[in-house]
Amino acid sequence: MNGEEASAMNASEILSRDPDVMSGALVFKGTRVPVDALFENLAASMALAEFLENFPTVSREQAEGALRHATELVKRGFVPRPELSEGERRHHEVQPSGRPRYNSRSSA
Repeated sequence: MNGEEASAMNASEILSRDPDVMSGALVFKGTRVPVDALFENLAASMALAEFLENFPTVSREQAEGALRHATELVKRGFVPRPELSEGERRHHEVQPSGRPRYNSRSSA
């Protein structure tokens, strides 16, 4: 796969999130390697080649695709949501029916 093919990969082809894998962390598809490990290692001045050597289950195409995807999000002005507290997460949970689940607060 060349660079153009990697850039054409969409996020669902390279990333995965499953509550049973790494506690639901965003990982490289088919691995247990959290995507944030790539960004943390690059931020710590690790070369991509060294990251790939340290995490052999991640392909170069996956790593480059994740970087391209993140670049596109930044270009589009994506701003990540701040972390929610446990109470806020429960407040925003979605029921199996697809409707938001709101905490009931008694007025008494």
